[in-house]
Amino acid sequence: MDALCQNLEIAKSKSQIFNTLGVESGQYMLAKAHKQENVDDKKKFAGLIRGLQIVQSEFKIPLFYPIHHRAKKQLYQFGIDHTGITLIESLDYLAFLQLENQGQTRLN
Repeated sequence: MDALCQNLEIAKSKSQIFNTLGVESGQYMLAKAHKQENVDDKKKFAGLIRGLQIVQSEFKIPLFYPIHHRAKKQLYQFGIDHTGITLIESLDYLAFLQLENQGQTRLN
């Protein structure tokens, strides 16, 4: 926990991810899915993406998915529609921490 807090402080001072993505703290959502059991099965992966689309549609704020190269390959190979989800390249640890810490946490 101490290491996480320390790295979060470093991320706050070094990461420029908000500028890069053009968003403000708390005005986006973040998703992460890359494990084989989630992305190598078309039905599971399509269901996961559909769930993210429903959430994004409900909250109407950007939903960023830093997608691992293998997951991206599967997404396109399966022909899964990802409308409403902004795919971004995988992030370094500090950038991900910063996004994870400042994303939408309040459910209206």
